[in-house]
Amino acid sequence: PTGPFSAQVVGALVGERPFLAESSGFVGTPSDGLEQLDTNHRLGHEYRSAEDGNVVQTARIDARPGQPFTLALGFAPTASGAIATASRSALEPFGQTLARYAAGWHGYDAGLTGPPSHLAGFSAAEDSAMQRTYWLSANVIKAAEDKTNIGAFVASPTDPWGQSVPAATTHAGWTYREVFARDSYETFTGLLADGDRTSAKAMVRFLFDRVQQPDGSFPRDSELDGSVAPDTFGLSEIDEDAYPLLMAWEAGLAGDVSFYRDHIRPAADFIVDHGPNYGVERWEEHPGYSPSTIAAEIAGLVAAGQLAAAGGDTARANLYLATADDYQRNVKNWTVTTTGPYAPRYFIRLSPTGDPNGAETYNLGNGSLNDVDQRSVIDAGFLELTRLGELSPHDPDVQASLPVVDSVLESHTASGPGWHRYGIKASGATDGYGDCYEPDPTNCAPTGEPWYTHAVGSGHLWPLLDGERAEQDLQAGDYPAAAGLAVSLQRMTWGLGYVPEQAWEDPDVPASPFGSDPTTASIGFINGKAAGSAAPLIWGQAQYLRLIRDLASRSVVDQPSVTRARYLGSGAAPAVEPVTISSPAPGATVAGATTVVSGTTAPGATVAVGAGQPNSSTDSVDVATTVAGPGGDFQVTVPTPSGPNVITATATLGGHGTGWTQVAVTGT
Repeated sequence: PTGPFSAQVVGALVGERPFLAESSGFVGTPSDGLEQLDTNHRLGHEYRSAEDGNVVQTARIDARPGQPFTLALGFAPTASGAIATASRSALEPFGQTLARYAAGWHGYDAGLTGPPSHLAGFSAAEDSAMQRTYWLSANVIKAAEDKTNIGAFVASPTDPWGQSVPAATTHAGWTYREVFARDSYETFTGLLADGDRTSAKAMVRFLFDRVQQPDGSFPRDSELDGSVAPDTFGLSEIDEDAYPLLMAWEAGLAGDVSFYRDHIRPAADFIVDHGPNYGVERWEEHPGYSPSTIAAEIAGLVAAGQLAAAGGDTARANLYLATADDYQRNVKNWTVTTTGPYAPRYFIRLSPTGDPNGAETYNLGNGSLNDVDQRSVIDAGFLELTRLGELSPHDPDVQASLPVVDSVLESHTASGPGWHRYGIKASGATDGYGDCYEPDPTNCAPTGEPWYTHAVGSGHLWPLLDGERAEQDLQAGDYPAAAGLAVSLQRMTWGLGYVPEQAWEDPDVPASPFGSDPTTASIGFINGKAAGSAAPLIWGQAQYLRLIRDLASRSVVDQPSVTRARYLGSGAAPAVEPVTISSPAPGATVAGATTVVSGTTAPGATVAVGAGQPNSSTDSVDVATTVAGPGGDFQVTVPTPSGPNVITATATLGGHGTGWTQVAVTGT
């Protein structure tokens, strides 16, 4: 193998009594013991060893009635080391090994905030299931952390639709056993909710120390050592640049001047230069002005403003906060349509151009519909604006959008209601990311085929969306609705209580007969239970855990206090202060190493002008400050090196009024 995990690994299987037959072979070849057993029902030719490949070991144990036996599998860089490791494990009674393992988890759990003993509206059985799933969620979250690279939490310990992926397939994409900054943030909220601040802080340090790129951004996903993962695919997702800023503030890293200078400032500068529309939204499929993405940017920039102020950088604090305010004021202008087919006003999934009333179209992807009008595509991502404390849960456009979400995306199952990620009003799901269900208006067949085989399918319900809706209901004062969704979410879990990525909303589908081709076979689906993608999804476990803490406290525990105070506090949100750049003009070519920026704003306003190079591999923003004169005029000089430059001017007046404007120029 190549890449960051290319070290040699040897595996050895040891039994407490001699094997009657044994073989080491390569997956999917005649030397594969499973292939031999499936074909001939016996282990034929025995191979002494298998080197340099995807190895499978098969052994026949001398099984005797009423006499249990122990097997131990050991790994090491050498054969002798692997045998020694396995032998040591086999010599220790299994009960002792299990007891030591359990003691470690009991010790960890003793330091956590546990679940409530009872939630209003829950039956005794529901309370019991809630407590069991809460503890499981807390432990699954912690188990998702790599044991070598502390702070690296994977999105899931699974490959989605792993049963359909040939074992000999090299690691090239579509695994969830990687670090995604967005999923890490959601996991982080679970760690804070259960009281594990040590792991939460380690996660933040890992993201900034190991994953952050020289230009301040974060890749779509990374390997466990922090290197860029091969399935990043060149995608940019600016919400993943924003969430680490919020995490740093909530982890208590304010005041660390070097950390601010080396990590916070570059990340926030990147958002100022590239936001609000840069890359794809949280479902990783389409670019555009997305409510959920912009919500993350607002929260990240407000947090960055606080971190800048704590680090003594007042100029950037003003720049970041004023940019956040502008995004908060305009998110509706970019993402609420007044000309759509469902209602007079409502949030849409995204707008490619920032004009939600235009007849813009885009393809839904994953084998679904093409050329779909943006105004007909709905998702509930706008609820991030209320969860993060940027819009009131009673906001008229939020309230008007909820019935639209329900009419387009909601399905009722045996476990309770659930929602699709996004879609249009149609008979069946129009999200194509999921196990195939042929009656849906997507291009897939046969029913039950895993999405992975042809990258087409039918999207199903995402249980974590029950949690997001419950948090909205709770904020709006509807505790019974929120509690009911917590019960539904728990009922959708799989196995011991694992929250799946998706849950099946369609009629039951039987499993394909034994021996069917796993690339097309149905694994069997039950209405209201896990579909075939991935379980557990760590984001989902964190969503469930924090929802239980929400219900116990009758509040959204992960809502940032800094955004809530700024936009929903007792005073009004920051007032709008007009600010313009009169020179240079948008799109101008400017000569020389520096450029004089002039403009107007409110008299006496503090002006911060940032100049950055968005295409630079080490993008950073140089900030100049001044105070507007009696007539409101201002003038500063900023560097404008050769190539594209973005100039951002902000005004701050009286601590509670801000303005923002931006122009792009080319330096020569």
